[in-house]
Amino acid sequence: MNLPKSFREIRESRFNKTLLSEDIKWDGALKKVEIEAPVSTQPVLIAIYNLQAEALTATFEQLIKLTPVGATATIGSTEVETITVACETLGLEGEKYKIIVVDAEEEDAELSAVLEDYLITVTLGTGADGSPDNAKNTAALVATAIEKTEGFAAQASGAGTGVIAAIAEPVSFIGGLSPAWASLYDSEGNLLSLTVAGETAKVFGAFDYFLRFYGGKITITAASAPAKDGLTTVIIQEV
Repeated sequence: MNLPKSFREIRESRFNKTLLSEDIKWDGALKKVEIEAPVSTQPVLIAIYNLQAEALTATFEQLIKLTPVGATATIGSTEVETITVACETLGLEGEKYKIIVVDAEEEDAELSAVLEDYLITVTLGTGADGSPDNAKNTAALVATAIEKTEGFAAQASGAGTGVIAAIAEPVSFIGGLSPAWASLYDSEGNLLSLTVAGETAKVFGAFDYFLRFYGGKITITAASAPAKDGLTTVIIQEV
């Protein structure tokens, strides 16, 4: 099999079976970047074009299992207090839900939470003048109101005294599948690790055992943070 041997060749149309191409633009602080790649049933080449000065090391993991868990959504403010809402329905079904916090339109309204068409609407309590009543809208009280909705649990991040405010857009529930990753090892049982010097382009492989199961992840690491706006390009190509 005639395989590309350089970064220039891997971009040529005769070899162009690119599965993933991603540019990493370093920010001057990061020393590690993770790149997730889709599953492949073919052997793959991995090309790294390191345009900046720092040497980089690449390590690899396979996504071997996805376990259904309860999806979650977080409302509130990290500066005040947040509430994490968990769906008791496991897996992707839980990711269909959203939650929004709105102000009541009437005076002296009581705090409430209602589920309709996969949307939990938390309506904040108001005072006699129609404005939100902080005493009615603490994180503890909002969490309690949400838990009255069947199939959901809610937990405040702190003592529960922080005030929850309305939000403009619904927050989606995420994380209904919990990933299990396994590191890749070479034929001698050592952790597979590839190094690319600064200002160097290299093509590795072919690897006939990477990106099986549910896909994989490449972790690119530098000993020192690459300079701001430095560029590294990673290409995965099927062969």
